Amino acid sequence: MIKTRNLQFRYDSTKQWSFPDIHLEKGQSLLISGYSGSGKTTFMHLLAGILQPKFGSVSINSTEIYKLNQRDLDKFRGQNIGIIFQTPHFVRSLNVTENLQLAQKLSGNIIDGLRIKNILARLQLTAVSQAMTYTLSVGEQQRLSIARALINQPTILLADEPTSSLDDHRCSEVIALLKQLCLLEESTLVVISHDSRLKPHFPNQIEIKS
Repeated sequence: MIKTRNLQFRYDSTKQWSFPDIHLEKGQSLLISGYSGSGKTTFMHLLAGILQPKFGSVSINSTEIYKLNQRDLDKFRGQNIGIIFQTPHFVRSLNVTENLQLAQKLSGNIIDGLRIKNILARLQLTAVSQAMTYTLSVGEQQRLSIARALINQPTILLADEPTSSLDDHRCSEVIALLKQLCLLEESTLVVISHDSRLKPHFPNQIEIKS
């Protein structure tokens, strides 16, 4: 579960935002839309504990994340928040399975080989489990990004512009996959995007206009 209250952020005197409150339970999904520069990615970074708000709070599973010290916040993020960035980034010297093992290790979890095998199977990546990530197709890299974000069974999954470079068919396919997996994993899904094609897929949505 994630809940925000009165979130405000300021880069400088000319760039400041006040964000709408959100309250989502397990398995629910939300689309946050808005034009480029409206503050969507800033909002995501506040939800992820990457940026410190000027005012307001973010609670995940009843933990107010900005009351944690930096070390505890980093640990909490690794165990409770999965992030899919617009451009996938992996450790090039590691193969697909090793990248997922690293994600488990960095979060403070033990390496769970069965969990890795299961999530690769769900995302149809079993055949490339030993492949180097730079040899994967764009679609495979995107699915691996989803696998890495979900590997630690996060409370909340944040996806930043996950469909910006996709055609219409692939766009619908990826969103359906994200929603399906979050329901299975009981994770809350928040998608941040200016892609108008996503609106029919999300009954629950808000638009940031400033």
